[in-house]
Amino acid sequence: MKKSPFEENRSLETAIAIYEQRIKDAQAIYQKHKENFLERNCPICSSTLKINQEDFHQTYKIVKCRACGSVYVNPVPNSEAIEDYYKNCQCNRMLAELTRSRSKKFNVDDRVRTISTIIEKSEKQELKILEVGCSSGLFLQGLQDYLSNHFPQIKLSVCGIDLDQDAISKSVDNRLNLRCCSAVNLKTTESEIGTYDLVLHYELIEHLLDPFQFMMTVKELLKPGGYSVFTTPNALGAENLASGYNSRRLIAHAIFPPMHLNAFSVQNIPLFSYRLGLEIVEISTPGKLDIDMIGKNRDFLTNESFIAIADIEDEIVKTYLQQYTVNCLASSHMQCILRKPL
Repeated sequence: MKKSPFEENRSLETAIAIYEQRIKDAQAIYQKHKENFLERNCPICSSTLKINQEDFHQTYKIVKCRACGSVYVNPVPNSEAIEDYYKNCQCNRMLAELTRSRSKKFNVDDRVRTISTIIEKSEKQELKILEVGCSSGLFLQGLQDYLSNHFPQIKLSVCGIDLDQDAISKSVDNRLNLRCCSAVNLKTTESEIGTYDLVLHYELIEHLLDPFQFMMTVKELLKPGGYSVFTTPNALGAENLASGYNSRRLIAHAIFPPMHLNAFSVQNIPLFSYRLGLEIVEISTPGKLDIDMIGKNRDFLTNESFIAIADIEDEIVKTYLQQYTVNCLASSHMQCILRKPL
């Protein structure tokens, strides 16, 4: 495994500009909507027992569940506040522009390799795949082309949903079945129950007011033996621990309201899965940026151990250290594969 430089994700200047705008927008949304925020139970285990943590930039309340140790935003912005944030705040336009600039070429990444491995083991002749949060379908298009080339014997049906009607209307491929629907309002019609072999969602679940209800709907959509594959920040990952949610950030922390409302981790995903009635196939942290990001943020670190990591100059040592974080499930990028029982 090769350690990746942070600049493969975005320039340092762009990262800082987006971070600073995110803080401004988060504070503006808080001041505008705070009177309508909603109290909730722990999104992981549903306990009402909680311990107050440090507020997010002197605004949003952050708590830690006394039952399972999960950290989450509470009270949480309501749907109107979240819609205002995503539709009207400058930081999201900046991020969308960055995403468009990086989306000119489909990459065979960990997501594709994971899906390919699942398909190889399934030996099915027909597969129906749904991506929640598909935007204009760029990933689905590349995935369909890749799977068609590598598994020509399989009949594929590829579908996607996204909140952004404009993105749906600009579908990159008319072969894709895309429709406008938010993850919050995702429902199963009688004809859709138990119809999908794979339901995919990437960097989505941490954003949701009620991730448990969303995943219960995903479970309903899956066929018996079907898979939910998703990515989300690992709150116990090295880079997340090195720079907390009130530190300067290069990429958003696992807690970063009104965007990231739920801090998932390698520790609480098993409990969450058990509560859902889904089987764990794999939890991995295939990240590549932790060590480089810690180094780039050196002047803002306070923990001596992370400062020592940031001061390492030998690139080979840093590469092995990044591999070590992956092997120990300690990268800040997490991928989960859950399975609906037969």
